[in-house]
Amino acid sequence: MIYKNSTLNNNWTFLSDIKQKSRLPNALLFHGNDGIGKESTAIEFAAYVNCQQESVESACGKCSSCSKIKSNNCEYIDYIFPLPKGKIKTKKDSMSKSFTEKTLIEYNYELKEKLINPFHSISISGANTILINSIREIKKKLYRSTDSGIQKIVIIFEAEKLCHPNQEAANSLLKILEEPPSNSTFILVTSKSSLLLDTIKSRCIEVFFQKPSISQFDMHNNLNPSSINLHKLLDGNIKNLKKLTDSHINQIEDFIKNYHIAIRNKDIDLKLISYMSKLFKTENFLFQCFVQGMKHYYKDILSLNIDNEKYELTFKFLNSYKIDPNKKTFDCIDIIEQFEKDILIKLNLDLSLFNLFHNLKASS
Repeated sequence: MIYKNSTLNNNWTFLSDIKQKSRLPNALLFHGNDGIGKESTAIEFAAYVNCQQESVESACGKCSSCSKIKSNNCEYIDYIFPLPKGKIKTKKDSMSKSFTEKTLIEYNYELKEKLINPFHSISISGANTILINSIREIKKKLYRSTDSGIQKIVIIFEAEKLCHPNQEAANSLLKILEEPPSNSTFILVTSKSSLLLDTIKSRCIEVFFQKPSISQFDMHNNLNPSSINLHKLLDGNIKNLKKLTDSHINQIEDFIKNYHIAIRNKDIDLKLISYMSKLFKTENFLFQCFVQGMKHYYKDILSLNIDNEKYELTFKFLNSYKIDPNKKTFDCIDIIEQFEKDILIKLNLDLSLFNLFHNLKASS
């Protein structure tokens, strides 16, 4: 295998079968929640397809083909992901114009990290879309002849960004999929498949990745025991679990306890708004955990009054609290989800936070 101590997910039987039967499609779509192993599975599968040890059920990790993949020196596996435009002015410009010295350093570093850490998120400064130039350049490469028996693999991370802010790259890819070159397979990876063009999805074999079970999730949990059900809080996102520290967990627990008090006070806690605003800018991951924590707080309130023996709480310490839901408790979850949409479209943060707590207080 390419990754040390990696475990193959439930889709591997299907993927192994199509490889062993030489039924590789022209395009696969790996989709499902974020942070659950789609990207690493794409890399493992790409390695397995061209592994020189044909008898094994996964990539051996040792042959020359696997070794080249590990060192990012494999000529028949390419990675496409969002990049900055740089000096690119037209769709015919070479991708080399996208790269400054800084971008090139970032690019090489991010790919190197990805090939070491299966849950590393590739992120390049100033990159928010997949450029049509990337697709046009890979098209030229795919139509060149290669050694017999070699399967060319193109892995597209954050594939939904083929369609953002426009559909140029998506339409360019669609033309390739309509008349695919021989011995080539695209693997599109996304946690937002609804944003992809239906015409692209219709040309892919879809592989849905289920949320990891609690036991699968806990295999990656090296944190101290706590009163928070991390599998529920993070929705099985192993990538985010890897980011969490024991300090984060203590802060999340303190925040929910303080929120429980603040939301019942007469006045809106302006200090809480100020703290959240600062956190958004300085430690956004923890900010997102707080927002998810607020949603789970209200879900826990509802479950406490249904059957908490069958429903495991996200915040176990709420068992000792006497909390009665009202008809608007469901509304609180909707209010928080609307806030998440507001910050995605970059509405005024402080105003959005004030409206959030004002509306939550009115519904609590």
